[in-house]
Amino acid sequence: MALLCICLAVLVWHVPIEGAAATGKGEIACALVNSIFVPVVDAFGREPVVIVLGIIAIFGVLVRLGIGLPQFSMPSIPKPSFPAHDPVPEGVSRKRALSGVAHRETIAAPPPPPPPVPRAGDPNLDYSGLLPLEVRLGKRRPTREELKRAFPAFEGDIPDEVIDRAFAMAGERIRKATPHGKRVDPIAIVRKTREKDRNWSGDRSHFGGLPRLGHAEWPRSAKGVPLPFVAQIDLAEVAAANPDTPLPKTGSLAFFINDGAVIHVPEGDFPITPAPHDLPPAYAEDDHPLPEHASHVSHQAFPFWPVDLMRLSLPQDLPEPCDDYDIIEEIETAQFAALDRLVPGRGYAFTAGRYDQDRTAGLDTMWWYGADLFLRQLRTSLAGVPRRIQSQYDSIAASRDYQRRLAAEPEPSAAKIASAEANEESYRRAIPKIEEKGRELADFIGHFEKFVSGRDPWSEMSAEEVQILEEAMREVRDNFDQVCSYRVAYRMEDLRSASIRRMITGDQAAAAALPDEVLSYLNNGYRRPSKAMHQMFGVGASPQDGIYGHMSDHLLLQITYDDLPEFRFGDMGVYHFWISPENLAAGNWDKAELTFECS
Repeated sequence: MALLCICLAVLVWHVPIEGAAATGKGEIACALVNSIFVPVVDAFGREPVVIVLGIIAIFGVLVRLGIGLPQFSMPSIPKPSFPAHDPVPEGVSRKRALSGVAHRETIAAPPPPPPPVPRAGDPNLDYSGLLPLEVRLGKRRPTREELKRAFPAFEGDIPDEVIDRAFAMAGERIRKATPHGKRVDPIAIVRKTREKDRNWSGDRSHFGGLPRLGHAEWPRSAKGVPLPFVAQIDLAEVAAANPDTPLPKTGSLAFFINDGAVIHVPEGDFPITPAPHDLPPAYAEDDHPLPEHASHVSHQAFPFWPVDLMRLSLPQDLPEPCDDYDIIEEIETAQFAALDRLVPGRGYAFTAGRYDQDRTAGLDTMWWYGADLFLRQLRTSLAGVPRRIQSQYDSIAASRDYQRRLAAEPEPSAAKIASAEANEESYRRAIPKIEEKGRELADFIGHFEKFVSGRDPWSEMSAEEVQILEEAMREVRDNFDQVCSYRVAYRMEDLRSASIRRMITGDQAAAAALPDEVLSYLNNGYRRPSKAMHQMFGVGASPQDGIYGHMSDHLLLQITYDDLPEFRFGDMGVYHFWISPENLAAGNWDKAELTFECS
């Protein structure tokens, strides 16, 4: 470019510029210059054109010689500051890292700094995380090649003491991840089979019912409300199932949910602790657990169901629990495989519907308990009528407040105000209709009570009696949906399923009424939850990856969604009771932590 500019400058200066292009041989260059530069030279003159070409040539020579040109920059403008995102803590699995930050808007992160150069004898340097997974799991020593790849800035041979330090750090990492210093095989908690001729009310490890707290008080929440009791586990039975348990070998542990509490009950033959008078209901039949209000279908305690404690023997070459998702998944798979060898699993909730009826006889039976449950559901609906009316008044008040705010706007919208007024009027019109349906429902319940009164709940209904019950259910669906919706069973199979759940957890008279085929069907295929497992120790279920925040804690107990004992928590919800090794060693059971997750 510089040479070309110099040549052009010489031609412009020496070659005569004419208005017409030259035509002689050898004058092609002159003709070219004439045709290109005639307008420029005519406009600016010969000297300015030569000067510009010379300057361009000089810059070209400087650039070619590598001499930098002056740099000019815009005035400095302060950059807006954005809040930095919380970094994902070290030691969090890839799955948790992705799920924890995927919902947040990300910004370009600066490149990571180069790894530190390890120095022999430096006790504060932690570089085990940069080594292969096998080394971090303590399975073998790191090689010099692995350390060299992890620290390319390391110069010279890597001393043996550096390799020893890396292997020791990997072992320390595992010691911290496994709180008791070595892996303790998990204990699966499986509901016992029901036997008609055995009174199981004296079993020491059980779900539901009432606890035996000895001299301890029933725990309460920070607001003074008694906590729901879910399980009591005998520690001697835990030690018999797994002698490696880090728990005490005597006494028992009682577990409570909501705010969460764990009570260690010393060894002794203690009577059942009565429920506090203000204990909220634990569950409502054919409905959700932990209802807000007591009703005709609610119960203060979950059904009593004794449990078996089964040690899950895992493969010896199984990796230790750590923060790697693939490792956790491998351990979970091994745990379920071990449990499958002991007790068959199931992939669905129990129902006495057509699908199950096709597989076993007796599930099409209707007991009078189902009709009584339907009656109690109707009474619950009637008791809720005043709350439905109050809800209409609350909606009226909210609508009027909304109208006042609309009218106070600088430019009130007539359409919005008219719509709000129409809503208010619809709420007002609904009140007398609800009151009228409430009176009609009260009359209907009076007639239905005569049909159910005096019946043995565990006796079977005849075909004609079942038909009357079906007609009553149809009448409620057609005429009382406004006051009974979501409070009553609309299908016969719902009443049959609820009756069977109550019979298998009830007293001996209730269990004795179950057909042998139904009892065998439940004992053989429904002792486990439909998805996760009830357990102690091991790797627990984690719908939201909460276990990764407790890798250094003991899993005292996992209670998961289980329809038969009425543990229908959330959307496949899971309760975890955790305690640190230090608090366990000190017997600080009040420091146990309860977490809850659902899908």
